[in-house]
Amino acid sequence: MKSLKLTVVLLWCLSVFAQAQQIPLLDEPSLPRFQSTLVIPQAMTPARQEVSFRGSFPAEIQDSFQLALETMLADLDSKGLSAAVIASNGDEWLGAAGVSHEGVPMTTDMYLGMGSVSKSLTAACILKLEEEGLLSTDDTLSQYLGSYPNVDSSVTLLQLLNHTTGIYDYVKNPVMLDSMKKDFSRVWTPDEVLNDFVKTPYFEKGQGWAYSNSNYLLLGLVIEKVTGQAYHEVIRQKILEPAGLGALFLNPYETTTGTIAHVWLPFNGSKLDLDAFGLTPISVYSAAWAAGGYFARTEVMAKWMQALLSGQILSEASLTKMKTTVPAGDIEYGLGLMKISNDTLEAYGHQGYIIYSSLCFYDPTTELTIAVQSNDGTSTDLSAFLGKAYLLYRDLVETKSVATVAGKSYPNPATETLTIELPESLGAQYELGAADMLGHRLTPKIMSRESNRLELDVRDWAGGIYFIRLWDGARNVVYRVSVTGSMR
Repeated sequence: MKSLKLTVVLLWCLSVFAQAQQIPLLDEPSLPRFQSTLVIPQAMTPARQEVSFRGSFPAEIQDSFQLALETMLADLDSKGLSAAVIASNGDEWLGAAGVSHEGVPMTTDMYLGMGSVSKSLTAACILKLEEEGLLSTDDTLSQYLGSYPNVDSSVTLLQLLNHTTGIYDYVKNPVMLDSMKKDFSRVWTPDEVLNDFVKTPYFEKGQGWAYSNSNYLLLGLVIEKVTGQAYHEVIRQKILEPAGLGALFLNPYETTTGTIAHVWLPFNGSKLDLDAFGLTPISVYSAAWAAGGYFARTEVMAKWMQALLSGQILSEASLTKMKTTVPAGDIEYGLGLMKISNDTLEAYGHQGYIIYSSLCFYDPTTELTIAVQSNDGTSTDLSAFLGKAYLLYRDLVETKSVATVAGKSYPNPATETLTIELPESLGAQYELGAADMLGHRLTPKIMSRESNRLELDVRDWAGGIYFIRLWDGARNVVYRVSVTGSMR
């Protein structure tokens, strides 16, 4: 057993820190301290029915969300996934797929590591302290902290927040591998990390952009200096509890009576459950601290991002500052927030990797929040679910400004042709689209058009359930149809 543990430690180091705290999803998109302990009471971690998914959206879209999640699980060969989709009107869907550990399915009530999504908490806290007059984002680091090796103390808090300091990212230091593998149970302090693992800067302050977890350890220490309290206590008092989000916790400085999903890493051609072997990587979680140490149920992580970006946490001026971005490769970066955009979506949020992977984004246009997490260290790109869930919602669910009604179609099921009835008083200009259960979009072929109906050619559609959407700006008509074809 001892030999196995040492082998696991070595492989863990090679695998985790080669990837840790990179931005694989968004930098290279496939589409786009104090050691006090607080136990989160059971009242904040309510037990939920152990089903694969639940929610208040229409049944059709719940099925589609779940199928999209299960498809990504198979595509990634991931051990377990948990996801949440939350609309501004209170509708929500929660889903899970795969396993936590041997014989135990992943469920929506389990906690997973948020990784760098935690940076949004740290940034929001700095801005909240600025609102209270306790600091300014234009202040220099030297006004609050002493010197650290290879850290320019003249950088501003704003530069720390948006990663324009040039300060080296301690996670990239290979010496950290050797230090952490010696004792998984060790709790690292931010001072130890900053003193031991920060190398020469990438560039002079303000002369570029480079993602660095070191920036957020320093911000955590500023929070403690200004308030005289532990970082996690300030986050809880000023950010989480006022928003009703007390179930988030900073591991290992706080604990929970809820269930934490086990975490897996590659091992000898298979995957190993670190927690089952007593290798819970506390050293990693503690070193992440204000840069990435928070754990949450996926639902609560989504509600945090929704509350933050819908203006429930900060003043309008502070939120505007938080969303002000600088170029960051293929994305834009604000203050603890990433901004992604393409032809169909512009959203703010963050992604994270702390062996667990997380992704959480909010779209200001639809006011939709989508979050997904994995307990598998190989599942670093969770973007597929983000894109599919957004398109499903936009195409199939009512928005605040457009009423949605069910349309009539025949025959149902259809084989070669499908007729859809058009609503009365249809606008002269309208859009027509279609999607399958996974959110894959199709362009309907119109064979004939009359004032009250359209005849569509569905001979190239594979067999299955489809949703056809007709939208004229005043209403959203959705047709649920079954097709028995064999080709797409």
